[in-house]
Amino acid sequence: MSFSKKIIAGVAAVATLAALAPAVAMAEGNQNQNSAVSTQSDSTIVEVSFYAADGTFIQNVGNPKGTAFSLFSSSAKAPSIEGKTFTGWAYSEGTMLKETEQVFTNISVYATYADTPAQDDNTQYTVSFYAGTDKLIQTVSYYAKDHFKFSTYAAGIQAPAVEGKTFTGWGFASNDGNVPVDPNTEVTGNWPVYAMYKDTPTSEDKTLNTVSFYNTKNELIQTVSYYAKDKVKFSTYAAGIQAPAVEGKTFTGWGFASNDGDVAVDPNTVVTGNWAVYPMYKNAEKKDDTTQNVVSFYAGTDQLIQTVGYYA
Repeated sequence: MSFSKKIIAGVAAVATLAALAPAVAMAEGNQNQNSAVSTQSDSTIVEVSFYAADGTFIQNVGNPKGTAFSLFSSSAKAPSIEGKTFTGWAYSEGTMLKETEQVFTNISVYATYADTPAQDDNTQYTVSFYAGTDKLIQTVSYYAKDHFKFSTYAAGIQAPAVEGKTFTGWGFASNDGNVPVDPNTEVTGNWPVYAMYKDTPTSEDKTLNTVSFYNTKNELIQTVSYYAKDKVKFSTYAAGIQAPAVEGKTFTGWGFASNDGDVAVDPNTVVTGNWAVYPMYKNAEKKDDTTQNVVSFYAGTDQLIQTVGYYA
């Protein structure tokens, strides 16, 4: 039915209701003389013009003046937009219309949307690290949606030491031998990978530099060693070493012993030999004094008015 025919039909319906009104009034006149008089509806037809968010015209809907907006909007369908959720209709300046709002004049409204929340993808990719063909070392898993590189999965995985061999990385098994995994490759599934080695050159320098960590009583806590050729910084040797707690003191780092007191070791210094280091401390900061001085105000000898306290 065209919009003009809708208007004509609406007017005819209103005329019919008007003709029936006296008979209805007579029939109901004796039922409740004290009831409140309801507001007479306005037969004037007003239109709501519905538009898509981009301004494309959708349709006009007409109803009697004063009709709730919900009766207009129930006939209009907002276009679907991928990744968006329809939130309602608004004036051009952005003010949203309530469903209960009455419409008294011709208006134009526009579809509004919000981003549709993405549902959490809990799919996980697991990398299984093997030594040899069947000795599982460890498995590491991350959510697929995080798109982590293989280097993140492999961080901290310790390949077993093999005498006469040097570990070179992780690889996929194949009939032609293991194929190295590029550390920068994004993991795209559940991967089994295997430790890869090369023969250690007989001339390779295996000299070790060892750092011995002591407490203040000259008791050994732990020793840590790395190959001298690797030029490892002191911070790497000290990583994870726990200095003993000393009451009233705060640990500040490790130092070399000297007659003039311990000399702090720079964490970025490359260890160049076998070192003995000791924990260094400073006095812990005193906690805030929360002692209060309070003044009590009396009226007469025993009628307390108020007490006021401040930190001493």
